[in-house]
Amino acid sequence: MIILSIFDITLPLKNPVLLFSLILFIILFAPLILNKLKIPHLIGLIIAGAIIGPNGFNLMLRDSSIVLYGTVGLLYIMFLAGLEIDMADFKKNSKKKLGFWLTNLFNTNEYGSVFEWFQGADNSKKGFSQWSPFKDDTKYFQPSEKEFMINYRVENIELLLEELKKGGVQIVDEIESYDYGKFVHIMDPEGNKIELWEPNDVEFENLGKKMNAETTK
Repeated sequence: MIILSIFDITLPLKNPVLLFSLILFIILFAPLILNKLKIPHLIGLIIAGAIIGPNGFNLMLRDSSIVLYGTVGLLYIMFLAGLEIDMADFKKNSKKKLGFWLTNLFNTNEYGSVFEWFQGADNSKKGFSQWSPFKDDTKYFQPSEKEFMINYRVENIELLLEELKKGGVQIVDEIESYDYGKFVHIMDPEGNKIELWEPNDVEFENLGKKMNAETTK
């Protein structure tokens, strides 16, 4: 009775502690039951989600907390995959192996992989981040001598650029505008080239749909 008075157990569950406990219970004990029924674990977890979801017993909804748990789970899987990497062997062909691993882990196309997420607690407003591999002889990262470039999402890129100029930041080029956003490049004090992107996420998503490009969620 004390526990029931502490937590709100009306359905669907909204308390994050109860939601996390239920998910943890399913993850820990579902394999034991599935082994006896000779059902693959992945299939069993999908079935469990259908049973406790809004179309089953309505124990939980796919709200922002469930999306967060899913993101944490994906990061955990990536961490476990990293533990399996033999670094001595990896260094021999690091670029090829990393590219192969990433392209098999994420939904990719000729431009790399687009990650789709929700902006804060508003699950109706999408945001996108881009990971893109380049050839070894690319000149896109110049004048930097590094093998990578960082992309930051920003707001009001014109005002930001003026403030960066006042601070003595090296501006590489002029602002370029496209339907899906505005871009400009700067250099940081350590010689890294940084791409600033003021996105138009709606147009960016429309462009992806025209290309039949899938996102990683």
